[in-house]
Amino acid sequence: MTVATDDDTWAFDVPLDGDGEKLIQLQTRDDLGNVSPLSAPVRVLYDTATPSIGFVTPSVTGNLQPDFTGTVTDALSGVDPASIAIELDGSDAGATLVYDADIGSFTATPDAPFDTGSSVTVRVTASDFAGNESVFTSEVSFDERLADVQAPSLLNPQIDGVRLVTGFTPHIRGETATIQFGVTDDLSGVASVIGTLNGEDIAFTIAGDIATLEVADIVPDFHNVLLVRATDNRGNEGDTKLFEFERDASTDAPTLDVPLITNEADFVVTGTGIESGASVTVFVNETPTPAFVEGTTFRTAAVRLREGANTVAATA
Repeated sequence: MTVATDDDTWAFDVPLDGDGEKLIQLQTRDDLGNVSPLSAPVRVLYDTATPSIGFVTPSVTGNLQPDFTGTVTDALSGVDPASIAIELDGSDAGATLVYDADIGSFTATPDAPFDTGSSVTVRVTASDFAGNESVFTSEVSFDERLADVQAPSLLNPQIDGVRLVTGFTPHIRGETATIQFGVTDDLSGVASVIGTLNGEDIAFTIAGDIATLEVADIVPDFHNVLLVRATDNRGNEGDTKLFEFERDASTDAPTLDVPLITNEADFVVTGTGIESGASVTVFVNETPTPAFVEGTTFRTAAVRLREGANTVAATA
């Protein structure tokens, strides 16, 4: 509780217990004891966790000009793409970095090959939209005498924009779906990404560093099991990865409650019209954002808009 000053302003500290979205409401009381109704809730996203940085380029390689590749993800406020940077031996020159926000992976291509027998210290920094910064450092050594023994790496698998995580079963709605992986190899290049889906052989289409599989005739309320592995042009096979997903039976499309025009860069997406207990994913400019479900309504944490036109959609 606090007391307003003579110029009718006030301030007080709000304790925030644990990361996540917080709802803050206020009441006022005058000198006669009259109490106002609660104010509309103010939503505050409290985020103290730093982004997660993964680095898949091997520490020793026979490729004298490898792509430095990895992932940057953040589960709460999201990765700020403009914050991702790479330094080689303390210099921000010498490599061109590209971040794919849809897949959550980065690739930094050196401007020139390194000398065999040399090494370089790679430093990657990234922040989320709350300003939390992560720093990852690794040393990579180069020896052109080395044989290619490193299998390709699969990065940030997803189905229709929803992350595929081993041990977790995401739910989709459509009869068809697109499964995508980032895929990279340090030396000879990726030859294939293959596996099985419910026991049937499948092969991904590879375009650049993205492997894609189009899946049709997905049966509703059936537990689908995907096994997948990548092989490079020297025959090195990666470990088989297992992922699962299910298609929910058809439900009514959720109703979104979003303004057609706003001057707020960050806002909360809300909506209604879902079945109780449904899982909801909101897509802002095609980037998935998990939603919190309360009965037949849902809401997201604060999402960042870009200036100009934005698209917002939801699936349940």
